[in-house]
Amino acid sequence: MPHGNDQGTAPHSISRFSQAFGQGQRATLFEVEGAIPGGQDHFGGAKLFFIKAAQFPASTIGFIEVPFKGRKIKRLGDRTFADRTLTVLQDEENFIREDFVSWMNAINDHDFILGAASAGLFPDWNIRALKQDGTIPANQNILGVRLISCFPSEVGTLEFNYETVDTFVEFTVTMQYDYWMSIGSAADPPGAGARPVTTTGTSPRQAGGPAGGGGHQGPGVGPYGG
Repeated sequence: MPHGNDQGTAPHSISRFSQAFGQGQRATLFEVEGAIPGGQDHFGGAKLFFIKAAQFPASTIGFIEVPFKGRKIKRLGDRTFADRTLTVLQDEENFIREDFVSWMNAINDHDFILGAASAGLFPDWNIRALKQDGTIPANQNILGVRLISCFPSEVGTLEFNYETVDTFVEFTVTMQYDYWMSIGSAADPPGAGARPVTTTGTSPRQAGGPAGGGGHQGPGVGPYGG
């Protein structure tokens, strides 16, 4: 049995556990930053504070089973990255949802079918966990991820119902991307934003034809980023 001062460093010490755990990570403390190409600055450059829920997406390495006389050995397969789903609170003027819809229109319009494929339509997005004082933890290799070349594949429904009370309307956005990576390495210091998005243009509908290419001019931390 440990005695005296050894108790604080023993493997089963509650004090040692408390020191290592720190304040823990709160599910409510996070921030999302990224550009919505062609989106307007409706809220004075505010962060994407209407995003109610987000996640660090899963990543899976598959495997291949090779049978041998009733047994199986396993060999490495391919790596895949799960979709990312955002839950967004609907603002009263329908600004944010319409910006996501316009982003999709720039890629493939409702009416003209055709769209654009410029690099500016596929910005990087970041999501970071925050400490209780709102700062970014020093170990961003664990508590921050960057999604490379994002675009929305689905903007979800808005549900209206006379019987639904004491709640606000929200919707989901499913984001596709090439892959995600941890952020915070020496080459990418904590606090760095998404890659710049420099392509400019209009959506096909705004341009009056299928040739329009949407895009947001400025840094990857877009109209709702920060």
